[in-house]
Amino acid sequence: VLDYIDNNASLAILTRKNDIVKIIGSNLNKNGIKCAIIQKSPIEYIQNKDSNIYLSIAKYIIIKNYSEYDFSRDIDLDNKYKEVSLEELKMHLKKFNKIDGKMLKKVVCSIVKLFNLAFNEELYSKLEETLNNNIFHYGFNIDQYQNVVMTIHAAKGLEYEQVILFAADFDFTSPENRELHYVASTRAKSKLIIIANNDCNSNKFWTYLNNRAEIEGVELDKIIKRVNLNL
Repeated sequence: VLDYIDNNASLAILTRKNDIVKIIGSNLNKNGIKCAIIQKSPIEYIQNKDSNIYLSIAKYIIIKNYSEYDFSRDIDLDNKYKEVSLEELKMHLKKFNKIDGKMLKKVVCSIVKLFNLAFNEELYSKLEETLNNNIFHYGFNIDQYQNVVMTIHAAKGLEYEQVILFAADFDFTSPENRELHYVASTRAKSKLIIIANNDCNSNKFWTYLNNRAEIEGVELDKIIKRVNLNL
């Protein structure tokens, strides 16, 4: 498949499951094809009224060019926390530039207190886990990497010159799956490659595609190129 890839153009390999992302990424890196394995960080798995503060702290520490203004925008400072001034926020965030790991909790507590929120031990634990494991940092700096492997959901809003998908990931019997395929396929700017093995889901994928093309009056062979790899 990689014979059909332009090594000078950006590439995203998208699949549905995190464990498959790890396997694909590890295999590519072992074989000399450098790519970033994008995984959802622990702090992103929790979503409640306070979690955005902790996520924004993670961004501020991990992302080089993430400023106080980015932080205030992401937490909607002007509308949700009008009692907190941008200057106050700047003063607290700058403390992260001068601390070691032992002082992290104290500074996080001060920021949480600034927004009149109770300190959340679970969120702090997930924040620490995110900061201490570099594998989660790739997802915060995703625009720095030419080649990435990630889940389809993580790719929302992103675009790459080339995208590789797996036909077995899609079941067109539900609207949710059709929407997922739309999200995945529209990440590609110039080339979309779909890998279809001789399995049930892949066969269903081609059946759906052929039926849809017939309904739309499209000649499928004119818009796609099918290649048998004989692996």
